[in-house]
Amino acid sequence: WLKPALDWPVPELHIYPPWQPWPSSAVANEAMKHILRSAALLAVVARAANEADTPAQKVVKMLSKLKTDVVAEGKTEEKEFEEYAKFCDKTQNEKEYQIGRSGKKIEKMEASIGVLAEDVKTMSTDLKKLETEKAAKDKELEDATAARNDEVKTYEASAQEMDDAMTALDRAMKSVASAKDDLVGFAAMKKVANKVLNSAASLSLLELSTSQISALDAFNAGKPGTTYSYKSSDVVSMLKGLKSTFNANRQTLDMQEEEAKGTFNKLNMNLQHQLKYLKQDIDEKTLAKAKKDSTSARLQKDRTAEEATKTADSSFLKSLKG
Repeated sequence: WLKPALDWPVPELHIYPPWQPWPSSAVANEAMKHILRSAALLAVVARAANEADTPAQKVVKMLSKLKTDVVAEGKTEEKEFEEYAKFCDKTQNEKEYQIGRSGKKIEKMEASIGVLAEDVKTMSTDLKKLETEKAAKDKELEDATAARNDEVKTYEASAQEMDDAMTALDRAMKSVASAKDDLVGFAAMKKVANKVLNSAASLSLLELSTSQISALDAFNAGKPGTTYSYKSSDVVSMLKGLKSTFNANRQTLDMQEEEAKGTFNKLNMNLQHQLKYLKQDIDEKTLAKAKKDSTSARLQKDRTAEEATKTADSSFLKSLKG
């Protein structure tokens, strides 16, 4: 509604001095029209100036408010962006630090795993040697025990043979001493001679003199009055001599048995002692190896987890930078 009024031509005002004559009435009328139009335009402008909340003013106010809101939102967004930028910088620094720390931890764990692997390898070699040594000692003890058992059996058989021979000698001495004639005494001597000679043949320890063996052979093969002159007193004396020889040999056999027993017991004790400490060493090294194996397995598991964390952090950092 302002546009028609604004399109009106602005009147030209002329000031006439007193000495100049006034224009004609036609000109005066035209000038009056311009004055009226100007007055109307001024009235319209005054009314527009005094009138509140017109559409134009509403638009102006709306644009002013929008500008204010946009400026405020811009400041808010700028602040949020600054905070986000700070967050990104902080997060990036943290991730880079975590990635570096993970790398160092992985390197340290890999070094520890390598050391443990060498330790386990050395322990495995040591254990193999100890087990081989223990097996050899077990075999040595087993063989020594078997040999000792054979010695005991040989001793017991020899001792029994000597005891039986001495018992036969005792019986022969009684028979000869109590015999009424030479034939009875000779028969008893022949029997005991056969027993003693068999014992001498089977027992390497039994040592008879040459004269004793000759006399026994004579009794064993001959007849009274032919190959050997039988006298009861001489026979009893010979039998006593044989009994003394058997007793001496029996004592020697017992002494040898005691020596063999002592030697075996010493060997057995020494081997048992060695086996005891070998077993302790094997058990200790086996336990230590198991602990190192467990530690290595745990470190490998931790390394895998740390590598996964490092990969995730690297991926996140790449996304953050990208």
